[in-house]
Amino acid sequence: MKNALKIIAFFSAILLSSCSLFEEESLISTDFLKTKSGLKIWKLKSYDLNGQSILSDCTKDDTFVFDQDAKEYQWKKNQLSCFEGDKDESFEFIWSEDKKTMKINGNDFQVVSIDHGNLILKMVLSGHTYDLWYVPA
Repeated sequence: MKNALKIIAFFSAILLSSCSLFEEESLISTDFLKTKSGLKIWKLKSYDLNGQSILSDCTKDDTFVFDQDAKEYQWKKNQLSCFEGDKDESFEFIWSEDKKTMKINGNDFQVVSIDHGNLILKMVLSGHTYDLWYVPA
């Protein structure tokens, strides 16, 4: 009987000390920028300035990648060019320590929402509000 109580006490201690093993591990926001095979490619679903859409046809087909390892935001221009000589661009991209803000090309973008199917950013610059809604390409 003493041995049975010792065994129960032993396993109870293990279960209590390792209860985090049974909790669902949540993804941190940076994980949503990747897929199992690599970096996720995004497209703009909407791009608003002060509540009015400014998403042009030439930007609708562009794709975007947030490469946190290289600290790079990649903007690939696709079929439709906005102007002659329009070319792919890349900018510095870093997360804030609390993962609530992205700094892209020196500008702070608030992360409004991020999950597997949406990335919504907001930036206020010179009194103007820019809202960007990305979806997987």
